[in-house]
Amino acid sequence: MLRIVEIVMAVIFAALFFVVLGLFLGKDARITRSVEVGNPITQVYDSLNGFHNLNQWNPWQHVDPKMTKDISGEAYGVGARLDYRSMEKRVGNGSLQLTESALEEEGVIRFAVDNDWFGTDKELVFRLKQDPKTRAVSVVAQYNVEYGWNVLGRYAGLYLDGRIGEDLEIALARF
Repeated sequence: MLRIVEIVMAVIFAALFFVVLGLFLGKDARITRSVEVGNPITQVYDSLNGFHNLNQWNPWQHVDPKMTKDISGEAYGVGARLDYRSMEKRVGNGSLQLTESALEEEGVIRFAVDNDWFGTDKELVFRLKQDPKTRAVSVVAQYNVEYGWNVLGRYAGLYLDGRIGEDLEIALARF
């Protein structure tokens, strides 16, 4: 009987240690990747400003070519929406909605991300900046997510750089 109590106490302490350690992990995560392309800034902006050219930069197309995509809302700019469904767990189900689209001196395109991955307040942001001398365009992609008090999400955030980072690199390489 004493061995059973020891085993139960060990399991309780291990679970408690796991939770307390998780609370010291970051409550949010940010992944950034960048590339420099020779295309004009307007061409890069047009590729991202809606989902009409989605297959040019879609990072999940190679993972699940059978993924279903439904485009709704505005054709271009703020309000454009993509709902997607995939049988691949890595892609999952979710939506992207364009929430900010501006091309002035520097371009900013912001997508709200809603999917079945851990976290809340997820967003995918593309920043475009053209070098005035070389005319090359620097494209910076950033994925932001909040985990709050979700301990499992905080642990999942440790692997975000590899998982989402690879997808962002694939998307940027397509430009």
